Amino acid sequence: MTACGRRPQALEDLVTKSRRYAAGPPAVVIGDARDPDTVHRAIAGVAAVIAAIGPPGRHGPHHTAAVAKVIMDAMTVLSVPRLVITSAYPIVAIRPRLPLDRTVA
Repeated sequence: MTACGRRPQALEDLVTKSRRYAAGPPAVVIGDARDPDTVHRAIAGVAAVIAAIGPPGRHGPHHTAAVAKVIMDAMTVLSVPRLVITSAYPIVAIRPRLPLDRTVA
């Protein structure tokens, strides 16, 4: 498991509690999930991505959409086949802004 976040202090509790489990503590990648390099480091070698996207302020759905796009692009490049994503903001559009039919070979 790899945890990724902008604020390392927010991940400290996760790392501390996970030491009780056989898998051990997660790897931690610090950075902004809108940055492709950060996301590539965080998801390299994984079988699935679980993303809980929270806005860094009042940017709302624009931030959520930007992060979702970077995650999906990285998943395509790295051949990661599964994604579970949640956010306080819906990603809604008349025309799809994010292609939802991506197939990983």
